[in-house]
Amino acid sequence: MSSLHPFVAETLKHLHISPEEAARAFAISATKRKLELLQSERNQLEQKYQMSFEDFEKRILARQNEEIFEESDDYNDWMFSVQLEPILAQRLQKLEHLEVV
Repeated sequence: MSSLHPFVAETLKHLHISPEEAARAFAISATKRKLELLQSERNQLEQKYQMSFEDFEKRILARQNEEIFEESDDYNDWMFSVQLEPILAQRLQKLEHLEVV
């Protein structure tokens, strides 16, 4: 990680926050925001298709010689969200319990 801009370092010093604490707080905030975005996307897709990801995946995979591009794109986005969400949730939990020295 590169060194902090002197103004940022001075500001953190005045706030009695170490660079490590600031980085941890930022990582927590950014991870929470990404999780919120993924959950929002999942909710939108569940509403759009009126089904869970698992049911949508079955429908997509059952198709033979037929592709609806919008649904394929939605499937890829949804699958990415479903796969990334638990990884980020686990990272968030570790970040929240991380001791900064």
